[in-house]
Amino acid sequence: MTRRLAIRNMTHQNSDTTNPLTMPASSDAGLDIEALSPRQLRVVLVCDVVESVRWMEHDEDNAITRWSQFAATVRSRIAPEHAGSVVKSTGDGLMLEFESAPQAVAAANAMQKLSAEGNAGFDAERQLHLRIGIHQAQVRRDAHDLYGHGVNLAARISTLAGPGDIIVTPEVRDHLTDSLDGDIEDMGECYLKHLSEPQRVYRVSVASEQQSSLLTTTKETLNLPCLAVIPFKCLDNGSPHEVLGEVLCGNIIAHLSKSKTIKVLSRLSTTPFKRHTWDAVLNGLSTHAQYIISGTYLVRSNGFQGDFELIDVAKQTILHAGTFSGDASVFFQINDQIATQIVGEILAALFKAESQAVLCSPFPNLASYQLLLGAINLMYQSNRDGFMRSKAMLDHLIERHPRSTAALVWRASWQILNSTRGLASDSKRESGLAINFAERALELDPVNATAMATLAFVNCHLIGDFCVADELLTQAIAIEPNCAVAHLYSTTVKSFLNEPTAAVNAGRVAISLSPYDPMSYYYHCLLFSAYLYDNNVEEALVHGLKSYALNRIYPATLRLLTVAYVEKGDLLLAKQYLQQLRAVEPELTLARYRRRFEKVPVASQRFAKALMAAGLPN
Repeated sequence: MTRRLAIRNMTHQNSDTTNPLTMPASSDAGLDIEALSPRQLRVVLVCDVVESVRWMEHDEDNAITRWSQFAATVRSRIAPEHAGSVVKSTGDGLMLEFESAPQAVAAANAMQKLSAEGNAGFDAERQLHLRIGIHQAQVRRDAHDLYGHGVNLAARISTLAGPGDIIVTPEVRDHLTDSLDGDIEDMGECYLKHLSEPQRVYRVSVASEQQSSLLTTTKETLNLPCLAVIPFKCLDNGSPHEVLGEVLCGNIIAHLSKSKTIKVLSRLSTTPFKRHTWDAVLNGLSTHAQYIISGTYLVRSNGFQGDFELIDVAKQTILHAGTFSGDASVFFQINDQIATQIVGEILAALFKAESQAVLCSPFPNLASYQLLLGAINLMYQSNRDGFMRSKAMLDHLIERHPRSTAALVWRASWQILNSTRGLASDSKRESGLAINFAERALELDPVNATAMATLAFVNCHLIGDFCVADELLTQAIAIEPNCAVAHLYSTTVKSFLNEPTAAVNAGRVAISLSPYDPMSYYYHCLLFSAYLYDNNVEEALVHGLKSYALNRIYPATLRLLTVAYVEKGDLLLAKQYLQQLRAVEPELTLARYRRRFEKVPVASQRFAKALMAAGLPN
């Protein structure tokens, strides 16, 4: 039995055999509500054929045959490959259920790809096009169907999709990573049939390009989770390519070592396990590491391919599984794209797993590292309840570890986000709290780069002392050149100091250091601003529209888009973005904008003039 099957069998053996989802419903259940399963959290995918009536009427035999073949492939291949199942099929639609949002989105992409491939050779009137909606909710089920408001919502949002579209709710979007799970576009709030309130939705499409992934975080004094990376195994025994597994292992360890929210065992500590049995690996590492990363690969004349897994040692379950492929020469490049892809997926999966843990357990029962990782992830979600829960988690963590620099730094960051998101009622109080937490962190660790960057951010945005902010950021980057937030905050500070070229460079570095950051829209917004300060409107709009696609209600992005299109000469578009801005910030006026940026001449004069031209009242 292979290692993967062994783990899965152990997982199944430990599962509850009375799970109502796996038991056949009694035939006489009928509509008896008591015969339904208890409520369980599931990701529901609903798809149907666009203009199915026209398609069926135009060519009934072709429509029936192709839909039957499509549904059979989804049931036999696509759903199982993504740990999902088909709940039911109609003449022109399918309903599937999954345990996680990334699995559901990956299956949706596979379904859209299958549909597109099947259209080859058919004229437009005979092509099959899908629209898909995905929502996560508590549902009940019997042997034939799913029930609940969440199921209805998944069906409703699918009607917002065009041919080939995948539309998801915030509950799904908050479990996705932009550019990793796909390109995510915020569609704003949309009204749905039979629903009185608008529903915010997102469009997800296949990622345009794979970027390297390293999550930059803060310096930590807690008992952090430890990962062990086992050299990847070449499936061709005795192959001269076996060395590639050790090279890839070393590259992954080097990248993981840059993350400040985890620890990683050294390469010398894990290499001896390369040829041991899986039981020996678990026994040897169980007291040292909470998670293990391992994988296999094959090398052929046209390249290589392989898979990898993140395994929870205590539970002996697979938290994440992925694949990789390419040219073997990439292993020996300085910027190994395969290693950065694997690290990005591993860290994202780890954060999401710990977020789920903290939502299901009382704080005292959780390990400190679980509280920290869960709080960080929830803090950057669009859901306000999750954001407020992250504050409670960080406060509990500080009570448990009053001398933890990481907890204090993230608590300061929470205060800043609370203010910049417009949730704070007293800006002076927010400034005081943010300074207090950041200074406490620096007292405990005077060379903590993220704490310095956080204090610099407070001085820049909440106090207006750009010179002090610049000095702090210079010190932070000198201490830790790869501190993404230090470069990010430097983007704004350099802009305010009228150093646009330096600001642009800082923004580009920040994005390269943290391309999968949960707040990617914020990174792109600050670089958008830097390019505007540099009078490069075209390049500015590239990042402005990227920021807007990720978050359509972030006020700074909407303000800058208004300015950019005024300066580009497109007053119509500028007015449209201003209209959206005023819906988000109805109290905004020119006078308030000028007061907010009174220490920044470019913003208070040039940008204010553009806003006035677009119609912002004085």
